Amino acid sequence: MSSDTNLVTRERWMNILRVLNERQGALVYGDEITDLMPRDILCINLEYLHEHGLVEARISRSLSGQWSFGGALIKPSGIDYLSEDGGLTSELNVVTVKINAETIKGMIEEYIDASSADKTVKAKLKSALRSLPADGLKSLTSGLVHMGLSNSPGLIHWLETMLPR
Repeated sequence: MSSDTNLVTRERWMNILRVLNERQGALVYGDEITDLMPRDILCINLEYLHEHGLVEARISRSLSGQWSFGGALIKPSGIDYLSEDGGLTSELNVVTVKINAETIKGMIEEYIDASSADKTVKAKLKSALRSLPADGLKSLTSGLVHMGLSNSPGLIHWLETMLPR
């Protein structure tokens, strides 16, 4: 991007996105966008939005620094950016982790077996675990995650070693 970043402001590019959003699907050439701000500032902000994939901007800059503006079009990511809920972009960026119910039950059983509890207590717990319906297992698993996180004195250190910085 150009070195004119002090000319790129949230207020300016949000105004550009709003105007382009009103004309979704149409390439905007005219006064409705060029009247927003001086042409150079408009093009600098359009370049910024284009580089971030929010708009398709047909702009270029000559070696002498003159901007040429051939229109702009909001992209789906730009529409989603304006949306309160993040639109389809936020839905597509959801990560779902699926762990088989039998795997979870097996992990819990291992901890039951490894515990110092009496054999009859272990047997009752494992029997109750095996007969637990899906909703019950979901609730139990959520509770175990919360309990594990709140009772892990080394959690922050472990996260620092496991998560990229």
